Amino acid sequence: MTITGTNFSSVSATDIVQFNGVTATVTQASSTQLTVTVPAGASSGKITVNVSGKIATSTNSFIVLTGSWLQKADFGGGGRDRAVGFTIGNEGYVIGGNSRITNTDATDFWEYDSASNAWTKKADFPGGAREYAVAFSIGNKGYVGLGFGSAAPTISSTTIFGNMILPVINGLKKIMFRSQEGKLLSVL
Repeated sequence: MTITGTNFSSVSATDIVQFNGVTATVTQASSTQLTVTVPAGASSGKITVNVSGKIATSTNSFIVLTGSWLQKADFGGGGRDRAVGFTIGNEGYVIGGNSRITNTDATDFWEYDSASNAWTKKADFPGGAREYAVAFSIGNKGYVGLGFGSAAPTISSTTIFGNMILPVINGLKKIMFRSQEGKLLSVL
C-alpha cells in the first residue's frame, strides 16, 4: 500500500506505520511517499504514521475486507490512463485512453469475456484516439463519444459534437459505426 504526504523520513526504519495499532513494515520511503505492507492481523481502523515522535492519523478508516479474491486475466492492452469502459451482459469493454507504454492516445478496443476469463482485441475505435471520453451502454448497445485527443470532437460556436462518431454494438457480434448525422460508416 502507498501512503502519500509530507515530512516522512527517507529512512524506512524511522517511519513507524500502524494499522489500527498493528505495526506495518515500511518497504520504501521518501519524504513524500511510504510503501508499506499491510500487517497480518490488521483490522479496520485509523492509520497512523509516526516520524521522530510526530504523529499523523488518517481522517478516514482503513477497511479490512474479509473473504478471498480471485485474480482474473490481466488486461491485454497494457497500462493506461483516462480510458473508458462499459458492460453489456457479462462482457466488459475498454476503449482508448492514454497508453502508459507509448505515452500516446490509444484507439484500441478490448472485450473481456467473464465466462472464459479472457481479453480479446477488437477492431480499433474508428472515432479516433482520445482520452477522457464518455462511454455507457443501454440494453445491448454501447456508446462512446466526446473526450479529447488527436481526433476527438472540438467545441466551437457552431457545433458541440464536431466529428464525433458513436459506435453501436449490436448483439455483441456486429459493430456499426455512424456519423453524427446518422450516416452508416462501416459494419465490422
